[in-house]
Amino acid sequence: MLGVLRKLFPSRKKTKDEIIAELRATINKFTLISRRYYNRAVDSRDNAKKYLKQGDVGTARDQLKRWSKYLTHFKRYQRQVDVLEDTIESIHSAEDAVEMQKALESANMLLSKSVDILTLDKAIETRLETQDLINEIESKQEELSRVLELGVEDESSIDRELEKLQSEVAVEAAVSLPETPTETPLELSERERIKKEVEELKKKLSEENLEEKE
Repeated sequence: MLGVLRKLFPSRKKTKDEIIAELRATINKFTLISRRYYNRAVDSRDNAKKYLKQGDVGTARDQLKRWSKYLTHFKRYQRQVDVLEDTIESIHSAEDAVEMQKALESANMLLSKSVDILTLDKAIETRLETQDLINEIESKQEELSRVLELGVEDESSIDRELEKLQSEVAVEAAVSLPETPTETPLELSERERIKKEVEELKKKLSEENLEEKE
């Protein structure tokens, strides 16, 4: 019965444009999901910093665990988006390869008048086919490697992030110290020098935190 239904209502193969449209829709979906995880990671880190300022190190560490989890999910979906985008590029490249194959076949018909030239053309065609297979295998291996990389954070990364937050809180506390009006010009100059060093340290910590996220 199933075979009869298939003959009466054969399944239509999807066109290239339909396939690419589905891939792009999936890319948009995964991009939105990855952004949600990224925003949650940012909020968790901000909360950890808030609790750390209140002296609640335990809750701050719990918030950093959430930050680590959300950041892992964000990276995973970003890798999936990369794979889908590479797939679309591969489809376009495959079309170019088909056109090149047709051009080579037309050339073969002209070159068939000479055995020597035909033999040379066959060698070129075989070499091209072999190189295409090698490129395809390497591309699949790269895609598989990206998908399998889960980027799981360990406890040491939590400790490092906690230390950074503690340093940021200490720097902000030092910057916010009130100036006493009874200080001498020399003492005021020394205070300005210390505040400048603290600002430079805070800037350095921010740059290191940005580099680690990238």
